[in-house]
Amino acid sequence: MNRIFQRLRPSGLFVNAEQVLGENFRSQALCETLHVDFARKLGSDDFEIQQARVRMALDRCTTVAKPMEWLVNTGYCSVETYYRWFRFAVIAGWRN
Repeated sequence: MNRIFQRLRPSGLFVNAEQVLGENFRSQALCETLHVDFARKLGSDDFEIQQARVRMALDRCTTVAKPMEWLVNTGYCSVETYYRWFRFAVIAGWRN
């Protein structure tokens, strides 16, 4: 993240799409349930869903607060979550 910050022009915007965890057990369970329901509505079968779960088990997700903290600690300002849809979040920060 430091390397990107150093190469970004002043007033430049860094935008990062992340898979994130729910803030607590209940919201995480809801995210997982709705994710599977949505995948089924799009036509995914049990095999595809199981394969996605195997792949997603390798992801190292955190709550949305952590990547925001990383950006602030790197030096970005006006860090915000601009979009969130269950597991997916778009987080951005500006370089002064």
